[in-house]
Amino acid sequence: MITTQLGRYIYSPNMGTFGFLQVGDWRCDSVEEIWKNNQKNISCIPVGTYPLRRAIHHISTPDPDDDYDCYEIVDVPNRSAIHLHIAQAIRDLLGCVGMGSRHGILRGEWAVMEARKTFAEYMERMHALERQDSDLWIAIGNVTADGGVLSA
Repeated sequence: MITTQLGRYIYSPNMGTFGFLQVGDWRCDSVEEIWKNNQKNISCIPVGTYPLRRAIHHISTPDPDDDYDCYEIVDVPNRSAIHLHIAQAIRDLLGCVGMGSRHGILRGEWAVMEARKTFAEYMERMHALERQDSDLWIAIGNVTADGGVLSA
């Protein structure tokens, strides 16, 4: 069952790929790297439908308590460790997906705002779906800003 939708509608070679992430009737804004031929750690994810599973997002600090639960997009050809995690701009990403309450400008870069709060809301919804024994999937596509499908 598709539990998460990622729709992309803004592409900027210098600032990233922006769109929305939706779980049921809950929706937030998203940020990813730009398309770089699906290269590991530097490209957004190819359009398609993929399973999601729980993972641990490792923070590059000496304290392992800084690591946290997240969801990982799996079975993407030639890719691994694609996490949905706390991030505001492409400088915070290695081929993963960040989320926030709205798009904005942070330190001169396009970004998503209120990433921690939004991530907590996303995790709450995903955990509720897991408790219902739902299979977790994400559908990624290109859309118009109003949600019309360009490609699936």
